[in-house]
Amino acid sequence: MPWRRRPPALAAVAAAHIIARLSPARIRTVLTFASRGAAPATAKEARGARDAVLAVSRYHPTIVIAPATPAR
Repeated sequence: MPWRRRPPALAAVAAAHIIARLSPARIRTVLTFASRGAAPATAKEARGARDAVLAVSRYHPTIVIAPATPAR
């Protein structure tokens, strides 16, 4: 990841750790306030933001989607 993209991603991860400790009602309030006036992200922008956050996060899960196995 380019160094210029690391600070915003690190800030997003730090904010997520702080927000995760709040109650659900407080989370809704914070996120509603933070998104006020913002335009929806395009699929490309959302994917780029997700990839940036996963690149700097120490605890991101590896997502493996396996085909469903038939029941025996």
